[in-house]
Amino acid sequence: MTEFGIIATDGLWDVMAPQLAVNFVRKMLAAPRKADLEECSRELVQEALARGSVDNITCLIMGFHMQDKEKDKEKDKEKDKDKREGEEEGERKF
Repeated sequence: MTEFGIIATDGLWDVMAPQLAVNFVRKMLAAPRKADLEECSRELVQEALARGSVDNITCLIMGFHMQDKEKDKEKDKEKDKDKREGEEEGERKF
């Protein structure tokens, strides 16, 4: 299943092979602090500059079938809040 697509100008592709760019993004997404796609795009542009690109660089990464980390964080916060409220109610009963 396709995870994401990278659309970029030749400033990126002049210095990076497509598979290298895919591996770069996968590594960032799998890192313990899990970068988001916007951060991956910025870092990919920085990597192209570090590799000596002298052309303009624009990069867009589109995610397919990916979970939204922000929504997951919000859901976790709501669950924690509900759990704490439930525990507090249990303490009040005694």
